[in-house]
Amino acid sequence: MINFHLDYFICCSLVSSGVLQIAATSSRTYLFCFFSRPMINVSFAVGFIITGLLIFFTTANRNINDFKGGLDGNEQAFLFYVALSVSFFVTSLVTSATNRKKHLRDHNCAADSFICLKHDTYVNLIKLRWKYFFKK
Repeated sequence: MINFHLDYFICCSLVSSGVLQIAATSSRTYLFCFFSRPMINVSFAVGFIITGLLIFFTTANRNINDFKGGLDGNEQAFLFYVALSVSFFVTSLVTSATNRKKHLRDHNCAADSFICLKHDTYVNLIKLRWKYFFKK
């Protein structure tokens, strides 16, 4: 029953991407947001969450025990972790691509802080991290 596993993965990715966007908007790290306007970003994030839930719960019967093709606990935990990781990296790449011209080139940020996304994109922060790592 690969469809159930794929549905779970896709829907968890959609929902977690929406939650990431709401968290980025509420913490004002706008270079990690899909859209520059907070209300539009939150609206699309809520749309991702609702779409993920609707797709998962309305496309098929989801009350399946793990003996008849459902997800057992280990599979569910692994797929949830992979979905969260994929949604984080896809969100990071998409927001870095859409905001690549907006970063402020202010490198006086505290090391290893999520707040650095207020003035720089994720990809630029990774590039800076590698650049300074090899200088040492």
